[in-house]
Amino acid sequence: MKGFLEEMLNGDLYNSVPLSKNTNIRFNKERNSHVEPSNKDRNISGILSKLDRYMLRLSLIIEITDCYFNTQAISEVSLESMEKAILLKDYFYKNALQINEIMEQSYETNTPNGKVYSILKAIDKETFTSKEFIQKAKELHRIGRSRSYELLSMSKLTQELGKGQYRSKVDCE
Repeated sequence: MKGFLEEMLNGDLYNSVPLSKNTNIRFNKERNSHVEPSNKDRNISGILSKLDRYMLRLSLIIEITDCYFNTQAISEVSLESMEKAILLKDYFYKNALQINEIMEQSYETNTPNGKVYSILKAIDKETFTSKEFIQKAKELHRIGRSRSYELLSMSKLTQELGKGQYRSKVDCE
């Protein structure tokens, strides 16, 4: 691979290959389309932020490969290469969402974090009170008041906002 890249980049592996004007516009349009889904879910935000960078890398790899097989010099990343990279990004995104869903479904309910997770999913609100948490803990897991407080205080899935007020770090949609 190193030899391939050296040949295509005239021996300079650190040579910068810019995006064409239209490619840059398309990349920014695609990246901006990720803002709304990212604002709704922290997991999606993490996935899309990585895939934004991957789009650039993939488009460069596609451009270099196309130029190599068409015996052309590389001057910039073309719109066509970016469109192909976006297709790959979409594929990886759909797979990441499926994996994320599998992980959420398989979260063990017999662990402390698993119990807190299932309680927060049942509450189904971004902010909640300790009273609501205790009630759901009792309904779902037959957990008493003091153990409920213990789970609530040690969980990394919640954030205390004030006396008896909490924010869930679990997507409730």
